[in-house]
Amino acid sequence: MLAFANDLNPAPLDPFFQGYGVQLTDAQGRYGFKTIKPGDYPTMIPGLRRAPHIHFHVTGRIARLVTQMYFDGDQLNDQDPLLQCTQGKERLIVKLQPPTPGLEPESLVADWDIVIPQG
Repeated sequence: MLAFANDLNPAPLDPFFQGYGVQLTDAQGRYGFKTIKPGDYPTMIPGLRRAPHIHFHVTGRIARLVTQMYFDGDQLNDQDPLLQCTQGKERLIVKLQPPTPGLEPESLVADWDIVIPQG
């Protein structure tokens, strides 16, 4: 598990989570992974919390993109400082859908496109 010296969150670390994953796309650029929905966490500003989100660092042949995916309907989206200052923030919010056949019935699916200019 990654631990950062400036992480002031008092929550216990999950010993089964390493803090990151690596995923390659197929020939059509599709990707997929299984994870849990993260929780919110405090910021350095007392009383202000970050909305649940997943960080992505995507590398293409030429360019790369660092972004975050937020969850539709989360009550903290409206006060998340990074989401609120992002142009086109609606593109960073994903709606969770019921699973398709063959997936765990209690799971939810996020269908979210990531486009890298100049891939």
